Parts: sequence; C-alpha cells; structure tokens
Amino acid sequence: MSSVFIVKRELEITEKHPEQRFRFVVRWSEGRAYKAKHLGSYPTRKLAETRQRAVLEQLARGEVPTLRILPATRHATTTTRILCERWFETRVDVKDTTRANFRNSIKNIVERWGDDDPHTISSEDVQAWVADQTAAKKSPGTIKNRLGCLSQILAYGKVEPNPVRDVKLPKGKRRKSALPSRAELARMYAVLPEKNRGVVALMEHGGLRVSSAVAVTWGDWDRPRRRLLVNDKTAAGERWITQIDGLPVMPERPDGVADDARVHQNVTAKSVHAAMVQACKQAGIRRVTPHSLRHLHASRLMHEMAMSPAEVAVRMGHASPSTTIALYTHLVPPEG
Repeated sequence: MSSVFIVKRELEITEKHPEQRFRFVVRWSEGRAYKAKHLGSYPTRKLAETRQRAVLEQLARGEVPTLRILPATRHATTTTRILCERWFETRVDVKDTTRANFRNSIKNIVERWGDDDPHTISSEDVQAWVADQTAAKKSPGTIKNRLGCLSQILAYGKVEPNPVRDVKLPKGKRRKSALPSRAELARMYAVLPEKNRGVVALMEHGGLRVSSAVAVTWGDWDRPRRRLLVNDKTAAGERWITQIDGLPVMPERPDGVADDARVHQNVTAKSVHAAMVQACKQAGIRRVTPHSLRHLHASRLMHEMAMSPAEVAVRMGHASPSTTIALYTHLVPPEG
C-alpha cells in the first residue's frame, strides 16, 4: 500500500550550521516491495507536513510525485529561532534595557514558532498569538512590544507580506493622568530614605529621567553658573539645565573626589523607583513614579512659568516641541 511519511533525522553540529539540530525528511513508498523515495528534506516539521500534504494531493490526482515539485517550501532556508538570533545580533544600536526587552519578546516568539519557517507564519497565526497573550492577562503594552519585535524580525527576514500588519491589538483601559500635589510630595519626602531624596528632587525640579538622575557626577555640576549637565542616552544627548523651579541646592563636593564619581552613591534606577512606591504606601498617598515627576516638572514649566513648548522641549531633551505639546499641554499641576 502506498504511503507518505516523515522521518526525523538528527544532524551533526557543524561550524557552518551550528544551530540546525534536526532535519525532517519526506519519503514516499509504493509498498513493502519497493524502496522508499526521497521527496525533500526540511528544517521544520511544519514544512515537512506541508510537503507531505502536497504529495498526498498529487497521489489522489493520479500523479507521480517528484523532487521537482516542491510547493510552499521555496523559503525553507532558516527557522524563526535562527532568524530571531540573527536579527538580535544586528541590534547594537539600542540601549541595554531595550535589548533586554527584545530578548524577552524573542523568548516568547521562539516558544511559539521557533522551529517553523518564518515565511509560513500567517496573520491568523499572529492574531491567535495575541489572543492567547490577552487570555494570559498580559498587558496591552507588553503585547504591543512583542508584536513590534516580531514585525521587525520578519521584516529583517524579508517576509512579505508581513503578517503583523493586519493584526489588531486588544484595547487597554486608558489610565487617567493625575499629577501629585506639593502636599502629597511633602508626605512622600517625609518617609523617603535620605539616600534617595536627592535623586527624587532632581527628577521633580529638573525633569530628569531616573537613569540620568542616578548617573549625575560631581563633574556635571557647574556651580558658578548654577546649572547641571544632563547626559541622556537618547537622541537628545547632552544638555544643560539651569536651577529653576526649586532645583535643589548643589551639594558640597567632598575633598579628593574625582569628577567622574557619582553624586548619589548606592542607588540605582530600580532601587529609587521601589523606594518611591514604598514611601507612597507608607504615606498613604497615590502612587508617584519617577516618570510622573518628569511630567510634573514639564507641566509646571508650561502652566506656572509660562515657558514656550520650544523652551520646555530643550530642557526636557525632546527631539521636537510637538512631542512636548502632545505629552504635557493637557496636564495641569495641582494646587497645594
């Protein structure tokens, strides 16, 4: 009796193909008396099954399958797992935190399609993946990041049309923007550990990102001109901010301390964020985050000091005033 079957063959790891561990071979046998014929070798089972179905359809039409007919397998040169790794190696242009986020997204993508040919991923497959993540209660932001990562990987692999384009994201609940009042901040500062207060004050009164605030060095302070050099790892790069809006008094520099020594020792972006969250709980106020302080500072500049969006954009390190307008014109700092 004629049959079409798949054989999983283990490969010897070589320098040329260190990532390929198995091949899936499609064979056709006309019966026990006949030697099975080779009808193709593929890097994934999914591709082999595609070939198997095509051969069965040929046999049903009374045709004799040959190696010259290989439908739906012309892209079988790599797997999604390999493509992800190759793409990731090219992303040397992003920050370490972004690379870490990419790595987390890739882990999820590989779990889903690691051994599949990326060219076989359909919009329906991606939409089902999004639905599964939604059911697993992943946040819309997390799903959006993973979807964006997948889109970039498939674009890098020249998958056309890109199946991500037609996928719809779940609608998340829009959070109401609420800025902390001065009274709430005073209660937070009262219970905030002393080693974190200087960093938090820089974020409130200077609009610094938490990563920039913890990285401030003694050489960044320009005492005669009462200004601070901010070095963001963004397109904005370095910029000077002057002491306005109550920017804290510059601390006294200890004798013998080098210019590149950090002003705020034994703190990190994560530890400052955690300390703020804990302080808010202890003070019995709503949650205040490092980024909400950045929003607060920008809104004070625009609404209380009447600075133009262009001036605020320079101080905040925005690439364009349009970014400032989109983010901060609707936020009015609370009184008290």
